[in-house]
Amino acid sequence: MEEHTNIVGMMFRCKADAALSITHADDGSRKVTGYTPAELVDTGLITLPDLIHPDDRDYARSAIQAGLSEKRTFFVHTRLQVKDRTKTDGILIGTGIFNGPLALTGLEGYIIRILSSPPSGQESGLLSPEVYLELLSHTDELIALLSPEGHILYVTPSVNRIMGYDQGAVTGLLFTQVLVSQEQKRFEELKNQVLSGGGSSERFLVSLPDGQIRPVLIRLFKPGGLNGFIVRAIQIDEQAEETRNKESQFHDIFSRIPVPAIVTTSSELQIAHMNQAASTYASVHAAGGSAGTDIRDTHLISLDVIDQIREGLGIAEQVEVSDSISGREPVRVIGREIQSGDDNLIIWTLIPDYRERVDVQESEE
Repeated sequence: MEEHTNIVGMMFRCKADAALSITHADDGSRKVTGYTPAELVDTGLITLPDLIHPDDRDYARSAIQAGLSEKRTFFVHTRLQVKDRTKTDGILIGTGIFNGPLALTGLEGYIIRILSSPPSGQESGLLSPEVYLELLSHTDELIALLSPEGHILYVTPSVNRIMGYDQGAVTGLLFTQVLVSQEQKRFEELKNQVLSGGGSSERFLVSLPDGQIRPVLIRLFKPGGLNGFIVRAIQIDEQAEETRNKESQFHDIFSRIPVPAIVTTSSELQIAHMNQAASTYASVHAAGGSAGTDIRDTHLISLDVIDQIREGLGIAEQVEVSDSISGREPVRVIGREIQSGDDNLIIWTLIPDYRERVDVQESEE
């Protein structure tokens, strides 16, 4: 008898705590995880990471955290850890629940279990568009199921927003037919890479129905047990991408500065970034310093020096002040205001003050 692929799914919600404690699971949890909703929620013994294979948990946490940080849907293809320890593949799709722009209160989404044969009592066959619509239509990202040859078997409604096509217009087409002709061969090469375990994410150009061209980032997956591919596509904001590239270059250069450098907000003076030299300097002097901390609470720079530099930055772009904290070598603290997007920031750089050191030595003699 021919083996078929099918899926079962469950909806979940969990807290935004370190454990990702589950607060809601629907009846689909029985077929997806082997646990009842009560076992997942009421006992408090099983968390969201517990449902992921131990070897995949760090990867899954990183993908979830990236989605939460960027306030977008996270999409994780992973092995599941089910109650009877059956080896199985799954897909975790979800979003953060925010109470205001910054207050993350929880996560919600779906866990999809991919089966190589249909569960008892269900019809066999390829993935049902109705089931996929129920599970995936909540996401603004395009998710599509492709046959082994690359035909679109199902695609989420977001295909209209991202690629300009209606679902019915592209279902049954080769996925390459929505790409510009020059990109079609490259997509086939990407499929071959995925089949051989190679890279799975590349930028492609889509040909819209009105003739316009739009860049999208496409990730291609080949889950075990699935007779086909899963495509995830998101629209690329070229202006935002250019900004991110500039920020990436800034962070790369910033991290390589050989002297201690710290970036804080201009108003609250909360630390946004510390380079490796600053972290080493803090550890050598047993001082504090981490993202989100007020630089005035770290004892890395004297409070009066911080005040002098902030006052000076009101009339100058850059201010230098000598600083000498008991038990440490004197330094020159250089403060400079910068603009990053809509944020006003200050870079604090600490440079050994050899002039001050010579003056101290001469006075001692």
